[in-house]
Amino acid sequence: MQGVKCDPATEEAVRVALAAGRTLREAARDCGVSTGVVQRVAREIGRKVLPGVEIDFMAEGDTATVTAKTPERVSSEEDAIRVCKVDTSRWRVVGMEVKTYQTAMKLKTGKDTPDDTKVIQLYAVRLKLALIAPRPYLDATDALCERIAEKARRYPAPRTAPSAAYLVKLGLYDAHFAKLCWGRETGSDYDLRIAETVYRNAAEDLLQLVSAYPIARFVLPLGNDFFHVDSAKNTTTGGTVVDCDSRYAKMIEVGEMAVIQLIERLQEVAPVDVFHVPGNHDRLSSYHLCRTVAAWFRHAAGVTVDVSPGVRKYRRYGCNLFGYRHGDLLTDNQIPTLPGLMAVESPQDWAETTCREWFLGHRHSSRRFVSRESDELQGVQIRYLSSLSGTDFWHHENGYIGNRRAAEAYLYSLDSGYLGHFVAPARLAA
Repeated sequence: MQGVKCDPATEEAVRVALAAGRTLREAARDCGVSTGVVQRVAREIGRKVLPGVEIDFMAEGDTATVTAKTPERVSSEEDAIRVCKVDTSRWRVVGMEVKTYQTAMKLKTGKDTPDDTKVIQLYAVRLKLALIAPRPYLDATDALCERIAEKARRYPAPRTAPSAAYLVKLGLYDAHFAKLCWGRETGSDYDLRIAETVYRNAAEDLLQLVSAYPIARFVLPLGNDFFHVDSAKNTTTGGTVVDCDSRYAKMIEVGEMAVIQLIERLQEVAPVDVFHVPGNHDRLSSYHLCRTVAAWFRHAAGVTVDVSPGVRKYRRYGCNLFGYRHGDLLTDNQIPTLPGLMAVESPQDWAETTCREWFLGHRHSSRRFVSRESDELQGVQIRYLSSLSGTDFWHHENGYIGNRRAAEAYLYSLDSGYLGHFVAPARLAA
């Protein structure tokens, strides 16, 4: 090992990588050297390093198998996806196997001290994957996003906000673009055209309501059943057939332009943070919506778009910490676990904030949560946001009616937290 050499510049790069906490294999890969070089440098500077993740990916047709060995704890499908670096824009998990075992390894220490032998826990992960859609469709989507990014419009820089400006969190939840409701059957009509109009009117109404306040930033979660279906067969992500207006392609086109026009309007006022919160109706279609938005606003300095996978998202703004998820997988008994999840998954932000809130959708037709706007558990406010969409036949037939159709905007100070919120009832008329 002593004879493993490299040039001074590369050796310094290895030192920097190790100082940044990179694992043995990560440092070797990032610096373009062998693991022997990394071990020698680690020994010289007296730093212990653990082996990195070994990943093996084998694809065959529309399926694939990925295996990984890692010292990272893997206790859920989300952990496995992260460790195996699965591209969730193309693949979905159809099978998972996790085994644990222990192994002894020598950890290199300083020159004058003996190597340290330590038993470490390792996880062997095996995932079976399937393409989320036919390969030609995925390839065409990737090509489209690349073309949009190449021709993306350059937007002017956002205005500089006053020092006392506020954060506005927009809640245009459960719009269900392409849901079909027949008024004679359900009490009110709803279709793709109505959804587009209601969405646009709600956005303008909310902007008018908050216009009296200096705004530092808008927060806009996308997903939360923005689209009503997730396939050309008029099914949700889970395969449930629903009443749908128009064709899948038209739904995508109308929905994408509605969101793009909203963000263009918002970024004229203040910077906009956009991120994906998958719903049970539109987990895939809203993901690709966010990808299109990211490409469209690639050259907009005031727009950030996060399309990372995961059903839960966290955002920190000053003293405020927000958690987001759609809520379709939450039972009443699981709701009290949300504060603990926030503390575990975002520990530093939890420790440094005083205003902590969860935002949930999905319950717009629920029997018990229709009029219960929020709960406070362990100092965390849990909010169920209203829906903009109409009541379809299934919900009407089963008596899940009477929900308030509205969009909401929440106002926060970066220093003192929640200040209040505004409600814009769903409005079709101009």
